[in-house]
Amino acid sequence: MSQSTSVPVPPMAVRSAAAASDTPDLLYVLRHYRWLIIAGVILGTLAGAAIWFALRRYNPEWTANAVFQVMPPQVNPVARPAEGVQNADDTARFIRRQVLYITADRVLDKALQSKEFRTESWQSKWFAANSRNPSQALRKAVDVSPLPNTDVFRVSMTTRDPQESANLVNAIGRVYMEMLRQDQAEDEARRMSELNALTKKVGDTVKDLNERLNEFRNTHDIAAMTATHNIAMRTLDALTTEFLRSERDLTSAKAGLENVKKQVEAGTLTLSADMEAMIENDPTVRSLENQKLSLQSDKEVLLSRVSPQHESIRAIDTRIATATRQAEDQRSKLRAAARLRMQENAENVFKSIQAAEEDLRKRRDEKEKEVRDLDRWLVQHAQMVEELKVNQDILNNLKSNQTIEALKMLTDYSRVRLFTEARVPEEPSWPKWQMFIPGGFLIGLLLSYGLGYLLELTNTRVRTPRDITRTMQLPLLGFVPDQQDDVNHVGEISTSIRTAPTSMIAESFRLIRGQLAAAQNGHNFNTLLVASIAPGGGATTVAANLAIGMALNDSKVLLIDANFYRPGVKATFKEAPVIGLSDVIADPSKLDSAIAPVGDIDKLHVMSAGTRNSAGTGEMLESKSFREVLATLKGRYDMVIFDGAPLSLVGDSISLGAKVDGVIAIVRAGVISRGTIARVREQLRAVRANLMGIVLNAAQTHGAGYFKENYRTFYKYAQQKETAGSAS
Repeated sequence: MSQSTSVPVPPMAVRSAAAASDTPDLLYVLRHYRWLIIAGVILGTLAGAAIWFALRRYNPEWTANAVFQVMPPQVNPVARPAEGVQNADDTARFIRRQVLYITADRVLDKALQSKEFRTESWQSKWFAANSRNPSQALRKAVDVSPLPNTDVFRVSMTTRDPQESANLVNAIGRVYMEMLRQDQAEDEARRMSELNALTKKVGDTVKDLNERLNEFRNTHDIAAMTATHNIAMRTLDALTTEFLRSERDLTSAKAGLENVKKQVEAGTLTLSADMEAMIENDPTVRSLENQKLSLQSDKEVLLSRVSPQHESIRAIDTRIATATRQAEDQRSKLRAAARLRMQENAENVFKSIQAAEEDLRKRRDEKEKEVRDLDRWLVQHAQMVEELKVNQDILNNLKSNQTIEALKMLTDYSRVRLFTEARVPEEPSWPKWQMFIPGGFLIGLLLSYGLGYLLELTNTRVRTPRDITRTMQLPLLGFVPDQQDDVNHVGEISTSIRTAPTSMIAESFRLIRGQLAAAQNGHNFNTLLVASIAPGGGATTVAANLAIGMALNDSKVLLIDANFYRPGVKATFKEAPVIGLSDVIADPSKLDSAIAPVGDIDKLHVMSAGTRNSAGTGEMLESKSFREVLATLKGRYDMVIFDGAPLSLVGDSISLGAKVDGVIAIVRAGVISRGTIARVREQLRAVRANLMGIVLNAAQTHGAGYFKENYRTFYKYAQQKETAGSAS
């Protein structure tokens, strides 16, 4: 049957799953809205530059910096500190502490009392501007930060006056150094006192640990306990491995049982072939099947004497239906019983594995308890040994530190020194053009591109091949330019291949015909439905040009008007008789009189829609008479092309699509939405119609300019060909 015919899609029409997306392509949006994006970038850049210029002229800020260096720690107070030997992590931690120290309230509050901030008769500009809460303002204004990968950190402050910013930073640095030396001396004295007390405490702890360890060794045989522990561990490992294997088996059995139960409850558990055979051999089932066969035989005998609508025939049909239903009910009962037996077998397997797993669990738990008891004694001994060692090391270090701290108190050493004092800044620190101009550029780019992306995202109409192949994931057989964009086209577009053979439109139809020829090669394919997705798509134009092109290519073609609502073939081909498809379906003997050849194309014949109205056309296309007519035409012609009604409006074309070898859907560019095409695609799939592809009709060059380059290249090539022909 034609429904099962599978014709491969031509190579150019195969869609890429990897490229599928319901969202616009980023590069496509960039090309489509490039002038909008360029304008947005220019405006954003100009706005950023204007803001930067205004702020630099009327509201600049100046930042002064003082740099402090961290020296290596004083390991040996007698020797000079060596540059570069300090630990990087220790230096980083020390600098972080200094950052917190400088920004502490006690340092900043004391700095506010210095002469650089104010005296009894004078105030700095910064202090006057922040006199309401100078402490909080100073904490926000002062910035202390380490310089990456160095041993220095920076103290900076931003004000409206360059000279004042340098003076205030130097005042903060001076106060910081004074308080740091004072705190350092107090810390050293306190550390020495704490160190002496700690050394005595740790010494007492070491003495007590030695006594406890000796007592423990006298009451426990550590060597024998260790050997027993090793044997128990190996046994436990073997039991654990076996237990884990049993748990996996139990889990698998439980999952299998649950799966069987679910399938039994849902009635979807698959029975074996033997079980199905047993069900079919059930006496009741066999008896009902034999009864049904006997009734069907009686029906065939009666049909030879009476009509199918006779009362006796209907009575036999009722008895056949009853026997069929009873047989299916008996099968359902037998299958349910078989599934319950399968569930019982799965439960028995699960219980067996569960019992084995429980036995292994008990044996493992007993061995674990034995190992834990041994571990407790061995760990206690190891902890006592380790604790003694740690405390002994601490005691040794404390005695060494006592000596070092005593020597430090005799020297004056600070790890921080002023590396560079703050100088008057020459350039304002804010605003920075590197932030405002690129920022305006970026904001303008993002806003304009986002606007273009939003416009593209909200447009759901099909306009370009990309909308079909990438967004809709449908095969594209080709596209036909808009008639107004083809400067070489003359005459009627419905017969372009014959009346304007050198035009871009005619060449487009030839490409579509070539795709169909590639699909037809090696396959039984000689009936085709051409129908628009919606009215005005141009199905008659495409069908007529394909028919002309195939006929000119030495194929015997019949073009049939199957649009009973708005026939169009008769208007294109005046040779078409008044009697048409609807008349032939009603009376197949009129077939020959309904077909007429086209005058100047020997192998092209046409048939109109006929004289009958559109009422009941769906039933006509479903009739046995139509199937017989279609079979006759397939034997006479190489290709039978139906010009159908719009697929989205009437069911005639959907029904016809299920009976032909292939369907071509016509979409007029910029008119049909993606949702409409998707609905038609699902309707065709529902009747198992073979949708060979989409033809995009009336594709225009304006707008995104998608086809401009194709058209320009075609006409340039055509002109070169004509010039070469004239020269020869």
